[in-house]
Amino acid sequence: MITEDELLSKGYKLYSHHGKGDSGYCQGLWQRAIRADAGRPILYFINLYKWQFPDRRLPNWSCEVQLHTEPNCFNLELLIDEHSLDAVEAFYSDAYGKLNCVPDKHNG
Repeated sequence: MITEDELLSKGYKLYSHHGKGDSGYCQGLWQRAIRADAGRPILYFINLYKWQFPDRRLPNWSCEVQLHTEPNCFNLELLIDEHSLDAVEAFYSDAYGKLNCVPDKHNG
C-alpha cells in the first residue's frame, strides 16, 4: 500500500488534483520527475492520484505517465490497489525500456 510518507521520502511533490473531478474524491496529485541520472534530461513524470471514496476505508491510487517515442507520445495509466510504490516505478521503468522510449522533449 502506498503512503504519503513514502511518496515524500522518494521525492514526490504534492499538487492540487488538476481537475480530476469535482466530486471531492480526488485528494491530490503526487508527482516526481524520473531521470536516468541527476542533472540529466527528464525521461518522464510519474503522476499518482490519491482517491478517497465514501464506501472504502483505505484510499485508492491511480497513476498516469506520458511516455515518448519518436515521433509519438502516449499515456500509460494504472489503477493501484495493493501494489507497492517500488512495483509501480519498476513497471514504468520497464515499459520505458521495452517500448524504446526517449526523454520527454517538452521538459528536458
